[in-house]
Amino acid sequence: MDINAYIAPHPCDEDGDIEPDWFSWIPGFNQDDDADGAGALFNDDNLSLYDTIELEVTERVKSAFQNLIPLFKDYYIKNIYVRLDIAGLTSGNHSLAGYNYAYSKPHCGIYQFTADQVLLHRYLHNRVAESSKENFTWEHELLHLLDYRLIEKASVYKNSEDVSDLYKYFLLKFREEGLAELYYLLHANYSDVASVEQAREQFLVQLSTVKQCLAEQDCLPTAIFESYSYYEL
Repeated sequence: MDINAYIAPHPCDEDGDIEPDWFSWIPGFNQDDDADGAGALFNDDNLSLYDTIELEVTERVKSAFQNLIPLFKDYYIKNIYVRLDIAGLTSGNHSLAGYNYAYSKPHCGIYQFTADQVLLHRYLHNRVAESSKENFTWEHELLHLLDYRLIEKASVYKNSEDVSDLYKYFLLKFREEGLAELYYLLHANYSDVASVEQAREQFLVQLSTVKQCLAEQDCLPTAIFESYSYYEL
């Protein structure tokens, strides 16, 4: 089983319209042209830096996999690929990483993930505390891998125009993210939600808001899917 993190688009891609300024946030990035005048992106220092970034994320994912390895004994896993968005072209403002079920091929043992620029920024600037959520990112994403069958089924509701299907997806998100957060939770890292009773109470309040919107406007507020309460609750 191989785990490989790769930068995409890679700064050295010939068909990419990439600017050196996009990578100036990376510690150690050299803005000087390389010796052959090909540009800063091809500077030997930066070529080494790209390899270092890919290696660091690869090792982090491998470590997370080892932490969960008893759970994978009945799964066929051939390759795990992690796309690193260091240019911030597809990253969200808050997201750290993602399991790309649409690009994964479980029947072939191939799984695809993404590491967003926010997460990479914290890695490279050494802003990941031992108990921080970022330190458990890959356990979270690998637990999504174990849940791929139901994630794919839920995606059918997500892409529906029927509000009743969107409501089902809203409910399933609590199950999906709750399962993925379980490893983090079992390390006693939550303080915002202190009990099952408190979680249930907050869930019912949110549920009431959604039901009211469905009844009055026949729609599901898009902001509800931007909420991070799925993880805590």
